Amino acid sequence: MSGEQKPRMTNDDLARKIRENMQRNERAASRPKRRPQQSGRAPAKVKAKTMSPVKAVVITIIIILVLVLGFLTFLYFRGLRNAQGKFLDNTYINDIEVSELTESEAYNKVKASITFPQAVTLVKPDGTKIEFPLENLGYQDNVKTTVSQYMSQQNYYLWFTHSSGRTDYRFEPEFKYDRSLLISEIRRRMLNASGSTEAKDAYIKHTKNGFEVVKEVIGDYIDDKKLDTLVDHVTKELDKGSYEIDLVGLDLYQRPKVVAADLEDDLRELESIDDMEITIDFIYEKAVLKGSEFKDWIKYDEDNALNGFTVDEKKVMAYVEQLAAKYDTYNTVRTFKSTTRGKIKVEQGEGCYGFWLYQDKMCQKIISLIKNCDSCEIEPIYYVNPYSNYVYDCDPQYRTEKTDIGNTYCEVDLAAQHFWYYEKGKLQYECDIVSGKDTPERRTPAGIYKVWLKEKNKLLTGSTSAGESWSTPTTYWNNISTFGIGLHDASWRGSYFGGTIYKYDGSHGCINMPVNAAKYVYENVPIGTPVVMYW
Repeated sequence: MSGEQKPRMTNDDLARKIRENMQRNERAASRPKRRPQQSGRAPAKVKAKTMSPVKAVVITIIIILVLVLGFLTFLYFRGLRNAQGKFLDNTYINDIEVSELTESEAYNKVKASITFPQAVTLVKPDGTKIEFPLENLGYQDNVKTTVSQYMSQQNYYLWFTHSSGRTDYRFEPEFKYDRSLLISEIRRRMLNASGSTEAKDAYIKHTKNGFEVVKEVIGDYIDDKKLDTLVDHVTKELDKGSYEIDLVGLDLYQRPKVVAADLEDDLRELESIDDMEITIDFIYEKAVLKGSEFKDWIKYDEDNALNGFTVDEKKVMAYVEQLAAKYDTYNTVRTFKSTTRGKIKVEQGEGCYGFWLYQDKMCQKIISLIKNCDSCEIEPIYYVNPYSNYVYDCDPQYRTEKTDIGNTYCEVDLAAQHFWYYEKGKLQYECDIVSGKDTPERRTPAGIYKVWLKEKNKLLTGSTSAGESWSTPTTYWNNISTFGIGLHDASWRGSYFGGTIYKYDGSHGCINMPVNAAKYVYENVPIGTPVVMYW
């Protein structure tokens, strides 16, 4: 009816409809189909086709080949699968068969066939052995890495080629170690294995019977400075595959630097000392130092024998001081026969005349001569003023046992303001003079001087304690001191010399003389002539 509303289909109704349709379709599909027949005609007969013999053979062969190829393919892939992760058939490493073994199995089998040492052994010259366990040296062999390398070279896709023939791998078994650990172990173990006797040099000993050589001592202490040599030797032997290393012939131990044979020449020289003499010429006599006296000054350093023997400097200096006490004339009081006062005592004063032994240099000179072990004669060494190069010695002709002035000299009586010159005991010249003004600053100092420097046309300059400068021109300058005192002309004085002029119009310290007198001294009095001045 057109006006009625159809009832609504629910989800369940819809599902049921779908199932029913599906079931009908399935039944229709399962029924056999019938070809429609023409009315009044019988069904036609189908004629069967026949295959030619050649074609049948070809097909058969193809089928067989496919089957064979399939079977071979099956065998290849099965073999490939089985070969994975293993060494291929007929594989040998160092003649050890590792066929069908995994890398780990092959490593264990090859490693078991190799005999690696457990320690490195050092054999000392006395036969003592010191072992260094390889585990303490950072041991690492090359077997594992080599087997792994060979495993990576397996071509599994050609596994079937290994069924016949043989694949050989060969390598030289070796191990690595940590050089720093080896050095550390050698230093620790070898130094601890040192003996108890230190090496000692041969030396010469002075006994009551003379000199004799004390022989060297061969020690058994290892010289730590030679451990690098030991390390190099050990590493070279290890590289050769030697694990028991002989140290015979290897210079590792402390050795004496000096052996008895090295001292034969020194001994011969020392044995000749008794006959040795050092002669020092002091003009009027000679001082002789004999070997029998100074052989007791000789010392031999046991710890430094290569430097030979030494000489006791204190004992030599004591001898030099004795020489100075006997032969020095500088800074002594002399007895002098004056022209007007007879014999007087004259102190050295400010003068620089006399023999003054340079003790330090004389001491070193004698030490050097003793070391040379040669008899000789020498001149004394006298002191030299470092500021003026003035040598504290005298003309040898004036030197006697009792005096160093002799009979040729200049004499200045400062109190009488007079000058005399004697040559070989005879008066040659005399004149009045003017000395330094009689004040503490300008007063001419008494003493024993000598003529040691001459100059012409010298300008004398100086300054007072008040800071006032002065200058004096001279024609004849005869220097007798190291501090500016000399004999010179004073032409400005005319003929006024002597008396008491010095008290109110004296010089700055020099001896003022008439021009002719200064000229005479300049031209006739020899350098080195003593000048005795006294008050």
